[in-house]
Amino acid sequence: MNFIKKNYEIFIVNFIFLGFIVITLLAQFGVHIRVDKSVDLVPVKLEYRGATRYIKLEYEDNEQKSFWMPVSVVFGRNSEHEIKDIIYDGDSITRNVFINTRSHKVIGVTKSSKSILSLYYNNSKMFRYGLLILLIGDIFIVMMKSIQTKKGKKMIDMSQYRYAPEDKGALELNEIIFQLREFRGLNFLIILICTMMGIIYSFALVAIYSTGGITGLGLGIGIVIICIIFVMIPLGIIVLVRKKAKKKDEKNKIIKNANTYLSNVGEDFLEQLQADLNKGLPFMKKHNLIISDRYIIGSLTGVTLNPMALDPIAIPKEQIREIAYVYYTWATLRYRFIVQKVYFRLKNGKEIMLPVNDRYNIGLTLKALEDCRVPIIDITPEKKN
Repeated sequence: MNFIKKNYEIFIVNFIFLGFIVITLLAQFGVHIRVDKSVDLVPVKLEYRGATRYIKLEYEDNEQKSFWMPVSVVFGRNSEHEIKDIIYDGDSITRNVFINTRSHKVIGVTKSSKSILSLYYNNSKMFRYGLLILLIGDIFIVMMKSIQTKKGKKMIDMSQYRYAPEDKGALELNEIIFQLREFRGLNFLIILICTMMGIIYSFALVAIYSTGGITGLGLGIGIVIICIIFVMIPLGIIVLVRKKAKKKDEKNKIIKNANTYLSNVGEDFLEQLQADLNKGLPFMKKHNLIISDRYIIGSLTGVTLNPMALDPIAIPKEQIREIAYVYYTWATLRYRFIVQKVYFRLKNGKEIMLPVNDRYNIGLTLKALEDCRVPIIDITPEKKN
């Protein structure tokens, strides 16, 4: 059960993908299936349909009963020369023939196995390759999670979080605030919706293909077009949202929050803040905290689906009395949640809470905050209860 909780994303992806495969199989083969075992069939004719090669097969004991089937399904890896020799010689082959009892159409053949699963495996590329792709995808996800876990356990190298670009424009206040915006939730939602829409339209195409409404080539072209459309749409939305966020001016919010929480906020507050940013940043963690020589910069709001919902504040280090933090996890059957918060307790008696998004590693933030040279205390027990 704990394994499921920790890896619920993998199970969700597997469930969706397997559901897609099942629906595709039902659309292609139906549910009313009968198998005629060990039927002697005579190959009589080869024909190309788009990029797919088909062969016409007749029942040896009844020439009126004939059907077309992809060559790869009937003969596997046999060469075209070998198949033409069989046709020329009038030889028969033995296959198990699967029939849809409602439409009375042949839906597939197998060489030896007579089960429904063998029908799916031998006659459906979606089933055969889909399971392989799913397995490879699962292995890749597990490997990536393992790599991330190992990285989290390594010694923290703070030098990689220093930010001193040659382009001083990158240190302009609004550019720095942009680094605090969290786009991952919104990007995931957009991509998920577009992926589901792409799957639905692909289902429709497969259903049309299974009824003979389009050729295999048409199905392939249609799926390629769907993929292009539902890749370009989310990319376009993501680019537009990022452009809008990059142009947004947050200086008025910074002044408003400074007047709400801080003492001795002068008219030159923004000028002093910008002058400090121009020196470079000892610590910048995107979507998290930014620390300059004299200021702590973060957002009063937590992670949301709306990157525009940022509420930035700049806290002078000299006004901080102590820093308290909360870190704990809690889980449901499906999800695991991490609570990470840092409380900046000021000398004027006020408290500023900034959510942290360190992904299992609040130690990074705490280490970066050590340069404030104030007490850092753990208040998890009192806040959790």
